[in-house]
Amino acid sequence: MYRRILLTLDGDPSRRAAARHALDLAAACGAEVLVMSAVKLERRANRTASGVAVTETNTQLQLAQEQLARVVSAAERRGVRATSYLVEMVPSRGILKMIDDHRPDLVVMTPHSETILGLPISRTTLRVVRGSSVPVLLVREERD
Repeated sequence: MYRRILLTLDGDPSRRAAARHALDLAAACGAEVLVMSAVKLERRANRTASGVAVTETNTQLQLAQEQLARVVSAAERRGVRATSYLVEMVPSRGILKMIDDHRPDLVVMTPHSETILGLPISRTTLRVVRGSSVPVLLVREERD
C-alpha cells in the first residue's frame, strides 16, 4: 500500500501523535519513513544579561536536529527504515519540495492549533494540503 511515507515535524517536541501514527503505519506496511523538519531561519542575535550573543538560529536548528534524531531512533527500534532531512526553508515550501523531490506515497503531519475558517489547521498545513500531489494525513494530538 505505502512504500514511502513523509513525516513532517513542526518543531514542537510535545507533539508526538503524527510520528507515532506514521511509524505504526510504516511498520504495518513495510514502508520507509522520510522524517523532515523545515526551519525558516531568521538570523538575529540576542544578548544575554552577561553580554554573550546567543543566536536563535542555532537554537532552532539544534532543536530540529534533536527532534529528528529522536524520531529516527524510535523508527530504528521498531525496525522501520528512516532517514532524516533538515530543510532550511519556509515550512510549506520545504514540505512541498520534499514531496516533489522524493515522491512519497503519503504525507503525515499535524494540523497545528491555529484556527482558519473554523477548522483547527495552520496556514502551513493548508498550503501543503492544497499543493500536495499525494494524500496528506492530518493526525491530531490526543486531548487530555
